[in-house]
Amino acid sequence: MKRLIFSLLYEDGYFVLSRNFRTQKIGDLTWLFKNYNLIDVSFGIDEIIIIDVSKNKNLDEFCKIVEKISSRIFIPITVGGGIYSIENIKKLQLVGADKILLNNLFNSNQDLWKNISNVYGSQFVVACIDYKIINGEVKIFYEKASKISKFNLTETINKIQNLGTGEIILQSIDYDGTGKGLCMEILEFTKNIRLMCPLIMKGGIGKFDHIFEGLKIKKVDAVCTANLLNFIGDTFLKVKKSLIKKNINVIDWCDINLNEYRDIFKIK
Repeated sequence: MKRLIFSLLYEDGYFVLSRNFRTQKIGDLTWLFKNYNLIDVSFGIDEIIIIDVSKNKNLDEFCKIVEKISSRIFIPITVGGGIYSIENIKKLQLVGADKILLNNLFNSNQDLWKNISNVYGSQFVVACIDYKIINGEVKIFYEKASKISKFNLTETINKIQNLGTGEIILQSIDYDGTGKGLCMEILEFTKNIRLMCPLIMKGGIGKFDHIFEGLKIKKVDAVCTANLLNFIGDTFLKVKKSLIKKNINVIDWCDINLNEYRDIFKIK
């Protein structure tokens, strides 16, 4: 089953757009709820990722954001950004996190990564690999693309899978926020890598065609967009219907009575 994932980037009290990992403030939680009826959005997507990219991390404040969003949706939530302890994870679980997104931890504390997987199971861990293709070679970055990893793509994927990981996101730094489509070139670099978990592509989605282009690829299990402006209102519902018409194997929520779910979640 193919999946469409929506990613929200949260930074110091606001949701932001990112372009090549440089952020632009869009609006706070009130803005989000005004422009996105999340119960309706939930029928157009399959999962949501909420990432804290704040310069000054405040876990308690971020937990409040996650809790308020989780109260309005019924789909799985993955949460990431500055997770460096089991205690952090416990707090995020209490407010609705179903899975945890890990990135920097691979380069700073692989033992903790392994421990998290042992405690919660590999299906609980989603790995995000940030990359650039430079002179025909894939370079892996971390710490908001400020540092280059000593591991290449093959080493990174193999080690991440061995540490215990349920899904892998390949996120293009150069395509991030450009709206020009996914970096399909990266798939050539993965063709000789043994993937033992679902592959998600992220970075560059700006319209429906980009979503379809990614999901029609056999080895791509999901695509993820963080575009807060192009996918607004009932756009995700229309995208899901279009995917079904194009015979993409996705969950079909389209015939569900939305009003019944609004009543369940007490959302007007």
